[in-house]
Amino acid sequence: MLFPSLLALATCILGATRAADTENNFITVPFTTVPVKRWPMGSKLGISDKDIVQSPILNVDIAYLMNLGIGEPPQKFTLLVDTGSSTTWVPAYGCDRECGYPMHSYMATNSSSFDPTGILMKIKYGEGFAYGFFARDTFTFAGQSAQGVYFAMSNANDGQLSEAGADGILGLGPDTLSRYDNPQHLVLPTLVSSMAEQSVISKNVFSFYFHPLSNDNAVWESRINGEIIFGGVDSSKVDGKIFYVPRSNQPHMLEYWAMDIDDVAINGKPMQMKEKLAAMIDSGSTLMYLPSSVLNLVFKPFPNARIMGNVYAVPCDTDNLPSITLYVNGFPMVLNPEDYLVSKGPFLITPTYSLCHTYLMNSPPGYSAILGYSFLQNYVTIFDNDKNRLGFGRRAS
Repeated sequence: MLFPSLLALATCILGATRAADTENNFITVPFTTVPVKRWPMGSKLGISDKDIVQSPILNVDIAYLMNLGIGEPPQKFTLLVDTGSSTTWVPAYGCDRECGYPMHSYMATNSSSFDPTGILMKIKYGEGFAYGFFARDTFTFAGQSAQGVYFAMSNANDGQLSEAGADGILGLGPDTLSRYDNPQHLVLPTLVSSMAEQSVISKNVFSFYFHPLSNDNAVWESRINGEIIFGGVDSSKVDGKIFYVPRSNQPHMLEYWAMDIDDVAINGKPMQMKEKLAAMIDSGSTLMYLPSSVLNLVFKPFPNARIMGNVYAVPCDTDNLPSITLYVNGFPMVLNPEDYLVSKGPFLITPTYSLCHTYLMNSPPGYSAILGYSFLQNYVTIFDNDKNRLGFGRRAS
């Protein structure tokens, strides 16, 4: 699900060597980056064994981009990985102005495995939209292929992704969420579900790992620093144990990757909330959206804090910002100030150079909480379709 974001612009260059982890059968592709006036055009993908398919993806401080091929022979696309929606779509051939002049578009006549379905597609996001038709075709990435995967060919969309260098969306939300994207309300399996069904992966599970930029001088360095692992999780990326929580059963969150927050503590002091917060885990969002009642407590002691462009900002020299602890199923998930203060990169500082953005924003109407990039970069996150649960482990430094 796409919500307002802070922009960072970069491109990527494929490294000349590959590093193999023989113990875990992982293959990692190194990348470097240089600044240009557009988003990255994607990444070269690694390969792995049957049980776990691992692909480096791009942390651009706004979204996660991944390359894959659709069709036989494969047609290349760069897609935004979105756990807040469940439909994958790419621009249809000939959709130029109506799709924001994308870099790549899908030509059905060029694929021998194209299978039309006659199902209409209509999606509205937090920001943006996409219309078109569903089809099925072969998806190829990381040296693996899955046949007959549902996706949509968009013949009209808002064009925002094209402006950023992405072609479309890779929807990895729960399968049932897809029924809102077609008039027949059909549940269409996602790519990861199709891979599991065809035994491309042994478990219907995927996980995210990201490592944020390490210092202010590395704005354009090590931008390819994350992985999406289909079929499992790389436990070496976790500091300590992984804990699992059931998906939220609150009515408005039943079909999302969401969990219940039992309570929130500011600087260790619990708020003692009367009702649980259903929090969506959404890779398509940059920010962390929390109720105003929570954020008022965070920023009340700082009179110079303000909302700029809907995002909270504080003077860059502010000391003693509080920690924010989310209690989930008995587990404390601590976010320290450095986890939610945007202090890296000139593009994330206001023109006055005196205020720094945070990743914190008041929850939009209809949502209790949304945890996007600013949350995911601190935790290895596991999305388990088989057991209908989410898993979390503190990211190893």
